[in-house]
Amino acid sequence: MSSIDDEKIMIDTFEFIINSYINLGFELLYEFEFQKEKSKKEIEKDIINLLTSFTPLVTQLMISDAVLHVNLTRLIDKKIEELEKEKTNNEFRLLLLYFMLLDIDLKKNKNIIQKIIENIDITALKNTALLKLYLYLNFKSHGNKALESFLKEKIVELQKEIFPDIDENKLRNNIDKKLLITKRQQ
Repeated sequence: MSSIDDEKIMIDTFEFIINSYINLGFELLYEFEFQKEKSKKEIEKDIINLLTSFTPLVTQLMISDAVLHVNLTRLIDKKIEELEKEKTNNEFRLLLLYFMLLDIDLKKNKNIIQKIIENIDITALKNTALLKLYLYLNFKSHGNKALESFLKEKIVELQKEIFPDIDENKLRNNIDKKLLITKRQQ
């Protein structure tokens, strides 16, 4: 996409790609709904609920793998600025774009995590954000203590927003244990 000279064409192409991946995510949800109608077994319903909960994460990972490039940063920033004006109807798009910037350069763009916390209200998308933050903490912080500490704080902040009654000390201890286990396995 970076070889396209006409900015309007580039924006339209980028918009098409974002919408296509969102539609793919909804198609996955539709397929699971169709399967759910075929069977009334409780275990199948649980599996379908689990899978549909991961659809936003899978969609975000697929789009990052497909189109992510550092040259898109300006375009992504511009699109985020536009969508934040009407964030209520654009939470899924915003989440995808926020994480695209984080996937390009986590250290440089880490302050976007606060925008995620402030601008995303849909619980499934918050859970997706939480999973991504855990992925960053465990696999992208590379022993950078400042980044680890920042990610831990944002995980705690997001967890408390999702589950207001959560014991913060237990949560911090669990995060530290999971991080330690991951480091030992690497």
